[in-house]
Amino acid sequence: MRTAINHWIKADRGISESTISNYHLWHYKPAAKSFEGLELPTGVQRLELYWANPETLAGLPVMQKLQVLQIHRCRNLRDLSELPRIAPNLQKLLTTTSSKIDATEGVVNHPALKEALIDGEFILGNND
Repeated sequence: MRTAINHWIKADRGISESTISNYHLWHYKPAAKSFEGLELPTGVQRLELYWANPETLAGLPVMQKLQVLQIHRCRNLRDLSELPRIAPNLQKLLTTTSSKIDATEGVVNHPALKEALIDGEFILGNND
């Protein structure tokens, strides 16, 4: 399987062992408001998060193959400083309707990131 769209259910297990490369996760809202313990496909290349409640990316596993990350409507998310650790080879970042994000730490200093569009504003790259 190459693409999966998943509405988060706490009891879901085994996704980390899948061969999914394009993963869309909807409504990740654990009581702890943390990504700690979230299973993601180990070979994921494109990850899209919708309506998640954590404030930081802390707790996400390292995703060596991740090239594109999209974050939509994650209104609590503020801190992306873990981005270089969790996605060292990330090329593109897009966030929408996540206006609390501080794009300084983890974005402007990311060693591989070529393009970052945070709520309509290019932080890295351009709109050519």
